Formats: sequence, C-alpha cells, structure tokens
Amino acid sequence: MNRCTRKTIATTCWRYAALEKGREIERLTVGDVGRLLHAANQGASTIHTIVFEPKPQRIHVSLGVGPSSARPLATLELAELLKGHKTGERGEPRKSTGAPRGR
Repeated sequence: MNRCTRKTIATTCWRYAALEKGREIERLTVGDVGRLLHAANQGASTIHTIVFEPKPQRIHVSLGVGPSSARPLATLELAELLKGHKTGERGEPRKSTGAPRGR
C-alpha cells in the first residue's frame, strides 16, 4: 500500500524528499536509482524494487522479504524476450486472429 498520496506527497511524505535528491544528479545510473529507492524504502513493506531502462529494454529487479531494495538487483534483458513481438500502429499489441480464449 502506498502511504504517500497525492494530497500529502508534496508536503509531508519523507519518501518524496528522499527520491527528490535524484534531481541533484546530472545523469542517473541504475545504481543511483537503486540507492534512491532504498533511501525511500518502507522496511518490511518494500517487497519489490524495480528499475526500468526503456531504450535497452532492460529491468533490474529485487523481490522478496523487505526491504528488497537492500539486496542487489538482478538484470533481465527484455529485448530478447520481446523479440518478434509485433505491435500495431500506435504501439499496442495486435489483436489476435485466432479463436477467442475461453471457448
């Protein structure tokens, strides 16, 4: 559960202040983002930590007993997994031409 709601995030949420320190870094690395996420962790409630790199289609993940941000991130290369995945004109998945599921 995210305890930092839009109503309180700008004025009272300590997690926002921890993450905002990233603005001081000219070019964030995966390591920088991981450290910022760890600084904003919620202890045992932080059971997943994920950093996404859109251009190389890569994610860095830590899952499990919290804070997951305290452990090294495992890297998953999505480009190979998504290879051959076709998208429509706007980037959305193409509709299946096969029989409807569940029938």
